[in-house]
Amino acid sequence: GSNRIPALFGRYRAASGEFVSAWATPEPLVFDESAWVSESVQGQAVRGAVTEDRQQVWCLTKSMSLREGALPYARTTFLVQASSSVPSDDCRRFLIAFAARSEFFFESANRVSDLSFPAVLDVSSGLVNPPKK
Repeated sequence: GSNRIPALFGRYRAASGEFVSAWATPEPLVFDESAWVSESVQGQAVRGAVTEDRQQVWCLTKSMSLREGALPYARTTFLVQASSSVPSDDCRRFLIAFAARSEFFFESANRVSDLSFPAVLDVSSGLVNPPKK
């Protein structure tokens, strides 16, 4: 539809078995301050909200030094979504680890088509892997 924005998508399985969805988009996003909370997590500005279907969404925006071919993603918002049964501290910890590790991959990319997410993330709440197909 006409309401789509460019984004990369990945899905991970937490050690608890819960799924965590992850996105990265270079599009500027607008946040309704009445619906989103702002917090500082490990020194980074993070926003969070709970959807009508009780999913929690957390995001942060990073500016990165990328190679010329990947410059459209030099300022990227990373978002994660998980069930409200996942502790919000774990979700925020996952977001921070996901964005930091993705930044490493993004900085190695020569062009947008080379951008990728990490296959495995090790966060203090447990090992997080992409689900098996």
